[in-house]
Amino acid sequence: MEKFLAEKEYREFIRLLRYFVDNQEPRVGEVHVVVYSQEFFRLLDEEGNPLEPDYLQGILGGLSNVELNYEDLLLSALITLAPRRIYLHHPGTLEITDTIQQVFFERVTLCQDCDLCRSCFGPTPVEAKEPLNKTH
Repeated sequence: MEKFLAEKEYREFIRLLRYFVDNQEPRVGEVHVVVYSQEFFRLLDEEGNPLEPDYLQGILGGLSNVELNYEDLLLSALITLAPRRIYLHHPGTLEITDTIQQVFFERVTLCQDCDLCRSCFGPTPVEAKEPLNKTH
């Protein structure tokens, strides 16, 4: 019963966040979210430049005095920015990437094989299986 109630609350929370995002004016065109782990992420603008901590601090406003965990901070930043397009770069499935997809729905593109992904995470599994020394 507890699991059912927790799932119901989570779905309601996601619905509320989605409503908020849908009714908010986008502040940026696109954001690239590089998720390195459950504790570390980086936000990049459309040209691949990092969104500076001062900029994020400014858009998050009063949240700086509230203790937020990694996932709350990332989700708050994305909701505040309300980008038209989010590119998620990550090495695998993480809970936060699922939440972002549920909140931002069709605005999200998952990526695991672009130049940015390869520079952050190394070769894709297909590339990693290729022999290092090819014979002709």
